[in-house]
Amino acid sequence: MSDIGTRIKKYRKLKKLTQKQLGQLSNTSETTIKQYETGKRQPRIEQLRKIANVLSVQVADLITGYQAEDLEGVSPEHPIAFPGLEKKLAEIGYRIFYGCDYIEYGDDQIWIEYPDGKQLFLTLSELENLNFETDIYLKFRIDQLRDKKA
Repeated sequence: MSDIGTRIKKYRKLKKLTQKQLGQLSNTSETTIKQYETGKRQPRIEQLRKIANVLSVQVADLITGYQAEDLEGVSPEHPIAFPGLEKKLAEIGYRIFYGCDYIEYGDDQIWIEYPDGKQLFLTLSELENLNFETDIYLKFRIDQLRDKKA
């Protein structure tokens, strides 16, 4: 079972939904939900959004397993939090900022600050995709290293 699949199953059960019900509510087949939960398939970000919406969680909760309100240093008001991505970016000198923490910015504004102070404003969708693609690439590279050493 994949980590994402495990989390989909966990939140589905918390909502007391069957795989069939989750599929119907997210416009996904029951078979596809089963495949996600068993790790036979990985959902695309668009599908994760639909599933997260039905389960009343953030996409980041399904991808990372972290819930914003459970993270030290992350306010529950954040529209989304990516602690793994935030930590990795910090290691290379970049930081993610959320507008909800600053009076002068809108709650929906999110940006990455470069080491030189420049800012890159992102939509929530772009940040979700960056986080998702980072996870996928890291898993891919780890598998390559494993296969190389086998």
